[in-house]
Amino acid sequence: MLDLRQINNLKNLSSADDERKHMQKELHDLIDLTMETPDSLAAKMDALERRYEEYEKAMRDLSGGNLRLVVSIAKKYRNRRPHLHGSHSGRQHRTDASRR
Repeated sequence: MLDLRQINNLKNLSSADDERKHMQKELHDLIDLTMETPDSLAAKMDALERRYEEYEKAMRDLSGGNLRLVVSIAKKYRNRRPHLHGSHSGRQHRTDASRR
């Protein structure tokens, strides 16, 4: 990753003029391509990280609320036996083939 500190460090070395010029050109090309400066890109990344943290918190809150709802409904039906439609006290209903 291209870093302004690297370019600045090369300013003091006369033997690194070509490398410094190449890195400066690469930086300017990237700025033109992305239409972002390193500082503006860093600010956008910070904003994106904050939004993602807010999204994660909202998802945790939502799933926690859903879990509480499910638990409260389950508590209401904890000691009840499920009523199956058509069943009579656990006995199976047989049809009499001789009766029509």
